Amino acid sequence: YFDCFFQHQLSRVGYSGHFCAKSGSKPDGVAIFWRDTRLKLINHETVRFFDGSPEASAVALFHDRETNQKLVLASAHLCGGKDEAAEIKRHSQVEQLLGHIQSFSGDVPVILAADLNAE
Repeated sequence: YFDCFFQHQLSRVGYSGHFCAKSGSKPDGVAIFWRDTRLKLINHETVRFFDGSPEASAVALFHDRETNQKLVLASAHLCGGKDEAAEIKRHSQVEQLLGHIQSFSGDVPVILAADLNAE
């Protein structure tokens, strides 16, 4: 859906995007979109979790043209499940993601949007 719909539609109104696909056969993943006139993309990365799960996270560093400051936007999709094993796995994924964001961004402000799959 990213290439055939979201990217096309949002680019018509001034947005760019970065998509990170989950591993596996499903066309699923996470994306970050930003308005080109406000933010300039400096760098982006895909975060894969150590547990071998298909979930992915996108992390991107921007220069804010209005404030002349850097900003990190991150989008994450954690594993699903309602049992204790899933909770433990999500906790591990959050720790890994926050560690990656910290090493990626340093002291730059971060906005994290996520599907935590938690109740």
